[in-house]
Amino acid sequence: SNQGGAKVVAVDKATFREKGRVEGLEIPRDVAVAGNKLFIADWGNYDTEGNYTNPNSFVAVADINGGTMVDKIPVSSRPQSIVAFSGFIYVVSEAGKELIKIDPASLEVVSRKTLEASPNELLISNNELILYSTVAQELHIDKIDPANLSAANSVFEIPHSTRLILDGEGQAWTLTSAYSADYSY
Repeated sequence: SNQGGAKVVAVDKATFREKGRVEGLEIPRDVAVAGNKLFIADWGNYDTEGNYTNPNSFVAVADINGGTMVDKIPVSSRPQSIVAFSGFIYVVSEAGKELIKIDPASLEVVSRKTLEASPNELLISNNELILYSTVAQELHIDKIDPANLSAANSVFEIPHSTRLILDGEGQAWTLTSAYSADYSY
């Protein structure tokens, strides 16, 4: 159990000097900024039964310059990636297999969509919301309609895909890893 010892530090981008910090987090994974607020995807602590699940995952909300959390928005298990896009906050929960849309003004979850694939990362490319997911040996790249969270997907069989990177020039790159049965390579 982490006991709330994790933190996010806000720094000045020109000097890299600390401007503030958000403390009391559990297992923070990603952060997005909307207006003067930070939205922090946090797994929450592991369950008490030793199953390594995260039943109390949340999105923490704090002032952009750090400081006390002003709210915790409960979300499904293991929020992995979070972005601010088109006036809303979007977060994907890896274990919960869910895409969640949050209104940054009211801090309310305005819609949710259960996903077939395990969502890994949200990206923004050419003013479009892109979702990278995996199912077994397949890599899914979905363009997400921000209005209704519907997806137009492309499926690629790329074994052991672990990360997707968009280079800004129309190219997508994926990192892969493969291990032998005894994890020797």
